Amino acid sequence: MNPTIEKKPTINSISEIIIHWAESILVPINDLSYSADAANEIVNLIAMDMGSKDLGSCCKLKYTAKWFDGLSWTGRLDITKEHIGVNSVIFKDIYEKASYEAGLLKPVYMTNEEYESYLKMDGITSERQNELKKFLVMYELL
Repeated sequence: MNPTIEKKPTINSISEIIIHWAESILVPINDLSYSADAANEIVNLIAMDMGSKDLGSCCKLKYTAKWFDGLSWTGRLDITKEHIGVNSVIFKDIYEKASYEAGLLKPVYMTNEEYESYLKMDGITSERQNELKKFLVMYELL
């Protein structure tokens, strides 16, 4: 008998991505549910729209990613023309924010002391950092 190997939840095990709102006419209705691929396509369309206007700004988008196991992550993404053609922008956003808050992704321009100070100012406790480290190990985002 083979032992059961539990697979990591991945981007393929997302049940839905809810786009709550965006600063774009390409998202005319709030709080709609999309598949991961459809949500990524919307991000790409918004990025192309931002690139065609070349305003040098971003379009804010609030989302919630929900996995089939019940876990969810809500975040806000700043979409720019640099996101044109980039796959899995939402998942990269989740990965980077979780890594930053877990204490694993210090910006190069910060000292260790500044980084720790920013995490404390953001209310990131050591318990939260440990939760996020487990999340990053358990969920395959990239």
